[in-house]
Amino acid sequence: MVKLENTAEDGNCTKLLQQKIILTPYPSSFAPSNSWSNKDLDPVPPHDRSWSNPFYVIAYWISDAFTVSTWSMASSMIALGLGWKAAFAAIVIGHSIIAIPICLNGWAGAYLHVSFPVITRASFGMIGNCFVVVSRGFLAIIWGAVQTYIGSECIKQMINAIWPSFQTFPNHLPESAKITSAGLLSFLIYFLIPLPFVLMPMRKIKWLFVVKTIIMPIATITILIWAVKTAGGTGPILAQSGTIKGRWPMIWAWLSSLNSVLGNFATLSCNIGDFTRFARKPSNTWIQALIIPFAFSAFGLIGIIVSSASAII
Repeated sequence: MVKLENTAEDGNCTKLLQQKIILTPYPSSFAPSNSWSNKDLDPVPPHDRSWSNPFYVIAYWISDAFTVSTWSMASSMIALGLGWKAAFAAIVIGHSIIAIPICLNGWAGAYLHVSFPVITRASFGMIGNCFVVVSRGFLAIIWGAVQTYIGSECIKQMINAIWPSFQTFPNHLPESAKITSAGLLSFLIYFLIPLPFVLMPMRKIKWLFVVKTIIMPIATITILIWAVKTAGGTGPILAQSGTIKGRWPMIWAWLSSLNSVLGNFATLSCNIGDFTRFARKPSNTWIQALIIPFAFSAFGLIGIIVSSASAII
């Protein structure tokens, strides 16, 4: 009797635990329950297609271009030894190329109003699509971690500037951790800052892009003015040449930089439909063919100038 009672209690605990941790998907608006669709995978209904004009697509890409990752990509080319002209050419050509699949996949999302996991079913099937979605999820985790680490370095420098005593923050981590206690604390702070925005529905996140479109260019141009003025004008900056010697080392370095540009948006070029599905008209997405090369080239050039100026400063 005792064993039977214990077994029953264990069974109840298991069921209770399953109810707590297993997420119940939203029912589909047209498909039967427990099928291959739910509310998140259904085509976006007309009242939720909030990207009513191309401005929101432009705002998205401007907010995506004026970021630390784009800045570091441009500056890394200078650090690699490329001259500013070669680095700028890699940025322009690379983003012009990657804009093609982004436009095509973006049009599919805007035309069908479905997300990336649904679009890929046409190519990989209902079962094979699971591998694609899981792979994209892992890449998102890795990319999010990289972005958070870069942001944490900015947070650490800001704290150092406000409270200089933070530079002597005691470290309780071993050297094998490859990060200090101050760095880990900065990482946690930066991780928590954008967390509320993750909870925003996709259809409402367009306002975040609009705000970034206003703030980021202002901050970027301010840094550009400071760097150019401190370096004594653009003359000394643009007069600098690449440090790579030899034709083939130069070619391989340039191709490596071009590959970095393409790889930066290789994944997003596949799942851009997650955003463009909220567009009311498929034609709203074609503006990406112009705004992507323009925005990233402009910000990349600023990153190149500031990076070159830092060598003089």
